[in-house]
Formats: sequence, structure tokens, C-alpha cells
Amino acid sequence: MSKAETLVEDMQSALPSLSPKLRQICQHALDEPVGFIRSSSRQLCDTLGTSEPTLIRFCQTFGHSGLAQFRIDLALAIALGGASVEPSREDRRHLNTAEKQAIARAVLPALDGAQSLILDNGSTVEALAEALEALAPRTVMTTGIDVAQILLRQGVHDVLLPGGRLRAETASVSGRIAERTLAEMHFDLCILGADSIDPAFGISTFSEGEAELNRRMVEASERLIVLADGDKFGHPSLHRIARPDQIHLLVTNLPEGHPALAALRAGGMSVLTTAQDTPADEIAGQT
Repeated sequence: MSKAETLVEDMQSALPSLSPKLRQICQHALDEPVGFIRSSSRQLCDTLGTSEPTLIRFCQTFGHSGLAQFRIDLALAIALGGASVEPSREDRRHLNTAEKQAIARAVLPALDGAQSLILDNGSTVEALAEALEALAPRTVMTTGIDVAQILLRQGVHDVLLPGGRLRAETASVSGRIAERTLAEMHFDLCILGADSIDPAFGISTFSEGEAELNRRMVEASERLIVLADGDKFGHPSLHRIARPDQIHLLVTNLPEGHPALAALRAGGMSVLTTAQDTPADEIAGQT
């Protein structure tokens, strides 16, 4: 069972034994979880009259390295309880940065021959966008505003955005206009991140609207590649994007021998892990 699945219960159980300052932080996180997740660390310190080291010590009490990891698990815990609140973009960017960059570099050979790409939003896909500067020009559509800005700054690729409503939480496009746009298009390759990946359920996300748009992206593409660091494996999120048999390649940093990789491969999925040295021609051959 993951930390996220028991986090709220663990906080409630620990509350009486915490020091007064940590108890105040814990109570605020339980009473105002959305505000706790969405506020900056400075705003939280001002609200609670505490310091950033104390906030970090509170998160470490529950087995987390820092505020970003704690708040991502808190958002997942809330989602498991039936509500919906997404982790902040900044928290996601601060978590597993080196691992995401390694995943982005590892997937590049698998893009050979794909002239039209459609990319998701999110921190791992942003790492991929940075790495795409090394490739020859392609046509790249993305639902992520931050991803589009990275690509535009490079000045290499032809960059497109679908129309639609902007989601402030993720700085991404969503809604019926974007879905109708995708219905009239075709891409060689769709590349998605994931809030969660499960060997039986597939890839899933916190948001119903994002899941629906991601499904349209998959339907408009010949192949699907999923990028997921090790923290994304565990309990499925509420809304499924794609079944395991729809994923042509999963790129992750989980080590060989991890039971999740064995389960995914047993289901027929191609998996590339950055935890081992893999020749570039073998990477390309997996798609």
C-alpha cells in the first residue's frame, strides 16, 4: 500500500502526538487540503506563522522528502476519497527532476520516423520538450502551454495548439473545442505523461476533462508512448486514459526486476527503463 493511500488516516492518527507547531500544520492540511496543496510555501508559512524548515520537517514526519512530494500524495489521497484536486505544476516540477530528464533523453530514438507528434502537458513532457531541440524539425501539437513555450523558444519545430478552454491548474487546453479539433487530425505518435499507471487498469489521471481529451489524442494517433517516473506506479487515479494494450511503449526509471515491469510485460507491453544501459537501436526497435 502506498503512502498516499493511508496519508489522511496517518495524519489523523498522529495528530495528538505531534508538537504544537506540527499539530497546527497537520490540522490545517486536514481542514483545508485544497488550500494547503495550492498555496505557495511562503503563503503557507505566512498563514500558519511558521518557517519552511518546519514545513519540511512536518512532511518528513510522514515519510516524504519535502513539501512537493507530500502535497502530491495528499492530492492523490483526496482523489482516492472521491474528491478531485490536482497537484500544483510547481510541485510536480520539483519532484524527480533528474529522473524525468533521463526518461526524456531515453525516448528520443523511439521518435525516429515520426514526423507529426502530439504531446500532453506535465513536467515529464516538459523535460521531453527540452530534449526535442536535438531533433530535426517536426510538426508538434501540444495541449500544454508551458510545453508550447519551450518548443517556441527553441525555434526548431512547427508548433500547434488546439483551441479550447485554458485550465489554470495545469496551464493546458481542454474542452469540446479541443476535442473537435483532434477529431479532424492524424498524428504519427502521441506522447503522454500520467498521474498513475497500473498494470491492469492502464494510465489514468485526476481530472475527468483531461482524461477525455487525452483519449481523443490517443484516438488521433498511430502509436502511443507513455512517460512515467517510478512515483506514478500504484493505485489508479479515477479516470482512465488508455488500457495497457493501447500503449506501444512505456519509458520509466523503475529498475529491472520491479514487479510492475514484469506485470506490464506479461500483458504484452514494451517497456524501456532508464535504470539500465540499453542500446539506442534496441530502444527504437521497441516501437
